[in-house]
Amino acid sequence: MILIYMALLALAFSLPLLLCLRAPRNLPERRDAALALHRAQLVELERDLADGRISRAEHDGARLEIERRVLAADAFPPPRKAAAPKCC
Repeated sequence: MILIYMALLALAFSLPLLLCLRAPRNLPERRDAALALHRAQLVELERDLADGRISRAEHDGARLEIERRVLAADAFPPPRKAAAPKCC
């Protein structure tokens, strides 16, 4: 009986670890969402500059940072097309 409890306890402790180690499946959506977010930030940044809310130096620094983040987000793997099912 104690062996059953030990096995259940081992499973309870190892299951979260195994779930964390599996490969994430939502990377294409994550990439697209990140790129859309950064595009929106660039539009907002241009609007803030046009409205006079930020100076040109602040604009340039913020634009450089957003562009750096766009490059980092673009490093995610691109969305894969679904493979055609193979027939016998």
